[in-house]
Amino acid sequence: MVMRIAIDAMGGDYAPDEIIKGAIEASEHIDADLILVGDEKKIYTLYSPDYLSNKNITVYHCSEIIYMDEIPSKAILKKRYASIKVAFELVRHKKADAVISAGNSGAFVTSAVLNLGLIRGIEKPAIASILPGKSSAFILIDSGANVDCKAQHLYQFALMGHALAVSYLNIDTPKIGLLSIGEESSKGNRLVKEAYKMLQHSPINFVGNIEGTVLFDSLVDVVVCDGFVGNVVLKTCEGIAQYVKDLVLQEIKKHINSEHETQKMLKRLDYEEYGGGIILGVNGLGIICHGRSSAKAIKNAVIMAFHFLKNKIIDKILLELNRINNRSVGESYGGV
Repeated sequence: MVMRIAIDAMGGDYAPDEIIKGAIEASEHIDADLILVGDEKKIYTLYSPDYLSNKNITVYHCSEIIYMDEIPSKAILKKRYASIKVAFELVRHKKADAVISAGNSGAFVTSAVLNLGLIRGIEKPAIASILPGKSSAFILIDSGANVDCKAQHLYQFALMGHALAVSYLNIDTPKIGLLSIGEESSKGNRLVKEAYKMLQHSPINFVGNIEGTVLFDSLVDVVVCDGFVGNVVLKTCEGIAQYVKDLVLQEIKKHINSEHETQKMLKRLDYEEYGGGIILGVNGLGIICHGRSSAKAIKNAVIMAFHFLKNKIIDKILLELNRINNRSVGESYGGV
């Protein structure tokens, strides 16, 4: 069966131009039907229906947009035909299998929960971002879905991060670290200390606190934090990566003879190579991209979604959650 991926054509700082370009570029690498959800007049002004059809891309018209500065909960209620909301409705009605958006992240999360529902035992969804480490990639969870969390939510994020590492990164026993201001169990605020105690008794491989200074040293496979901290970390890392690329590009070229090696090194610093963050905890697949995403980021997000669907990663995550839950006798996913 051909996979169908709904793309929020109106979400993001450079929509719809870069979003459509990204969809077109992705269509050349995957065998899937892509659905651009948005204002068909604006879309067809840029590309004709025939051209898009030849790329296995169709348009699902909706007339409204949720902008970055809008309050998600109010916008979702007010705007019945908002592109991000309609995209998730397509998944709910089995007309699409996944959603890609570079739009309002709060509206993305709210739409996902309302249309797909939370999986059993999970109280809050989380966004998992896959980042490059020194020797291997690692998962940062939550990277922006929840500003305010309780300890049991961090516990649940850790379980979902574990399941993603097993299912997608193919790590049998991933190391789970809790982001804090020191390695000692006594370090951190009340939230971190309470989560630490819960994770000590979890069925996963919790190795303790990890500090920001060693975040990229490949000491752990999953870094757990609340969404406020995670989003600050993510955006700081993106800013530093761009700064380093801009600052040393010419110097690197002087010392590396191979242009290919230079580009390979810079590629590791480019957050757009990683597509976007995956929302975990809902009954379906959604990928949220940076608001400033270019066509390249959208292309990579679509390709990521395709591989998630092809390899049934969401089903594998649910199976892994059930497996570790069964190992923890008398406990729910929330550990309470």
